[in-house]
Amino acid sequence: DKSNSGTATAVFNGIFYGGSGIGAAVAGFTISALGWKPSFYVIALMTLVPSVLWFFTVKEKKTAPPDAPSEGKDRTFQDLVRSPGVWALIICLFSTIWMVQVLSVDLPLYGSALQYDAEAVGLFMSSLAVGIFLACVISGRISDYFSQKSKDPAAARMIVFSIGPVLSILSILLLLAIDKSSFPLFYFAILLLSFSSAWGLGAFYCILPEIMEPRKVEYATGLIGGIADIGMPVGPLLFGVVFGVKGLWTGAWISCIAVCLISAFASIAFVQRMRAKGTLDRGETE
Repeated sequence: DKSNSGTATAVFNGIFYGGSGIGAAVAGFTISALGWKPSFYVIALMTLVPSVLWFFTVKEKKTAPPDAPSEGKDRTFQDLVRSPGVWALIICLFSTIWMVQVLSVDLPLYGSALQYDAEAVGLFMSSLAVGIFLACVISGRISDYFSQKSKDPAAARMIVFSIGPVLSILSILLLLAIDKSSFPLFYFAILLLSFSSAWGLGAFYCILPEIMEPRKVEYATGLIGGIADIGMPVGPLLFGVVFGVKGLWTGAWISCIAVCLISAFASIAFVQRMRAKGTLDRGETE
């Protein structure tokens, strides 16, 4: 139900994205103790165990699928593609996907560049899992709370979401300012950055049911999430390859600040647009 939709979405996203930190942490400790090759067996085992549990515990419902719309009559997807509001939402989400993926993929490279060994990298990568999961659950719960208290649930959820890119910018600035040779300081900065980067995952996907009719939500979720996921390959490519391999780590973090600024402004503009119009008509995201 809507009163818990943010929390439910947040738990899923927290575990899904937080797994990047768990896998990296386990690999780091395994590499230090046993070497590189055994680390791949350990990660394969981590994949196999939940798959076996799924096979024996999850049962599909015995229901017929809904009738597909007649060809040529359903223009939902085309309408969404033409909607400026949908593209604004893509920009809003983009920095969240970008930052989580940059941290998941390139943070070990950054740690190695700072002369941390595999065990230390594994240790601070554990903060990634903790930060992501906590951010998702907390932001999801806060999103649910304020949406129930507000006369405009969609705007309330969007305001909660917009905190994420702003916090990410502040966290990056802190990371650039601290003494990164101090492991406790560096660990705390990464924990805070992970928390900030994943904040939006607990609130974003609950915004769509508030502003669209149910039939359009599935299309919009796939469309917005799919395009925003371009940040998955592009973020690590820019951060780790264009900047990182050249040792331009400050430039890499500045590029992240730029992406977060764009999403922050888009989120604030979207909230102002909703407030100016009142709650957007269900099905409309203009």
